[in-house]
Formats: sequence, structure tokens, C-alpha cells
Amino acid sequence: MTLTMMIFIDKVHAVKALTKLGLEDCFEGVICFETLNPTHKNTVSGDEDIEFLGSAATATYVHTSPQIFDMMDQFAHHNQGATLPKTPIVCKPQESAIERALSIAKINPQRTIR
Repeated sequence: MTLTMMIFIDKVHAVKALTKLGLEDCFEGVICFETLNPTHKNTVSGDEDIEFLGSAATATYVHTSPQIFDMMDQFAHHNQGATLPKTPIVCKPQESAIERALSIAKINPQRTIR
């Protein structure tokens, strides 16, 4: 039975560490921040490949412009009903980042040991 091993770490660090340890052949690949957050997009949008997977909070404020979000303005004019705009960035320890990494690796989370 083959055991699939997965490390969720910085790509450069993983390559250096695995090479020093002589273990680079033990892993099929590295799923890193860049894997989860492709850089081929230059704007925030509702595209399915960068859909926000984090908070399930219901938003009363929807930021639909592809412009950069002004965080300082958001805090200066705080509206209790407003939420932050969608973000294409996912990273650990967000549960959505782990789920996306498992999906990319085609690993069944129900059969995974942490």
C-alpha cells in the first residue's frame, strides 16, 4: 500500500530542506502559497478559480470593482453592517486553504491523518 505524504510549507524552504535530507524523491510535489494563489490574475474578481472560500459571513457591502481596496478608508468610515470585500488569497491556517490543497493533490480528506 502506497502512503501519500504531504507537507504544507514554503516551496523554497521545502526544496532546500528535502534536498539537504536527501528526501526530495519521497514527495510527488509541493503545494505552496503560489499553488493556492496563482499569480496569472492581476485583479480581484468573482472568477471561479479565485473564489473566496474563507468566511461564511453574510455581506451587506459588496465590493465589485477590480480596483485596490482601501483598507484605511474602510477603518476610517467604519460601518458595522459592512464586511471586507472578497479576496482571492487563501493561506494556512485557513480551513479553506487546507481543503484546496487536498483538492489539488486529489487527496480524500476523510482518509487523511493530520
